[in-house]
Amino acid sequence: MGIVREVSIQTRHPTVDELPAVMRVMNAAFLETQDADLQAAFVADYWDLDRVWTADDDGRLVGTFRTWGTELTVPGGAQLPAAAISAVTVQPTHRRRGVLTGMMRAAQAAARDAGEACMLLYASEWPIYGRYGFGPAVETTEIVLDTRGVSFPGVMPPGSIELIERAAAEPIVREVFDAHRREQVGAIRRLDRRWRVDLGLKDIPWQPPFRGWVALHRDPDGVVDGFARYHPRRAGRIGGRITRSSSTSSSPARPPPTRVCGGSSPRSIS
Repeated sequence: MGIVREVSIQTRHPTVDELPAVMRVMNAAFLETQDADLQAAFVADYWDLDRVWTADDDGRLVGTFRTWGTELTVPGGAQLPAAAISAVTVQPTHRRRGVLTGMMRAAQAAARDAGEACMLLYASEWPIYGRYGFGPAVETTEIVLDTRGVSFPGVMPPGSIELIERAAAEPIVREVFDAHRREQVGAIRRLDRRWRVDLGLKDIPWQPPFRGWVALHRDPDGVVDGFARYHPRRAGRIGGRITRSSSTSSSPARPPPTRVCGGSSPRSIS
C-alpha cells in the first residue's frame, strides 16, 4: 500500500538566479527547446520580478505568471491603468491542481493594490481564463493577396508616402502610435522595449529578427499621420508575398499607408 504525501504548492516571486528555471518551465509548457540561460539573461534586463509569480512545489518550479503595466483607452477617451498578463504556464505534471488559480489570485491582488483598474490577456488562449472572468476582446484575420493581380480601389488619399530607415523611424512611429492609441477605444500602451525589437534594432536571440521596411504617410502639410512596417516572404522562384507586420494611423478618417505594401496579413503588437 503506497503512501501519498500532500505537498502544498506555494505561489511566490522568483529571484534573478531562478530565471533560467523559469525559462525551462515555460519552454516545457510551450514544447520548445531553447537555451534557458540565454533567455534568462535577455529578460533579466526588463522583467520586473515583483510582477512575476512562480508556483513552487517543494523547491521545484512548476508554473509561471507575469504581468506588465500598461494603459487601456476606454469610451470617452480616458486611459485606465491596467495589468497585461503574459508568460502563463503550468507544467503538464501539475495540471488541475490549482496552480494557475493560485498565481492568478496573487496577480489580481497585486493589481488591486497598485490601483490598476483591469487586467488584460496578452496571453492568447482566452478560453483557459474564462473562469476568471476573461473573454475575447478582438478577433484577427489573415488575408493573402496575389500582388501581381491586385489593385486598390478609390482615390489615393492626399499626402505622400515615403520609406524611412528603421533607426530613424523609431521616434516617429512611437509618436504616431501614441496619438492613435489615445483615440482608439481598446488600444493599450506598448512596452518601450518592443519598439526596438519590432523595428529590428534589437534582436531577441531565439526569434527571427525583423529585417523589413517602414513606410510613413504624411498629410498635405507634411505631418506624419500613419506608418506601416512590412517585410517580404518568398514563395518560390517567381512571385512572393508581402507581410504587413503592423500599421497605425493617427487619423480615424485615414488608413495607414498600406498601398505601398501590396498584400498584407496584420499581426497584433504589444
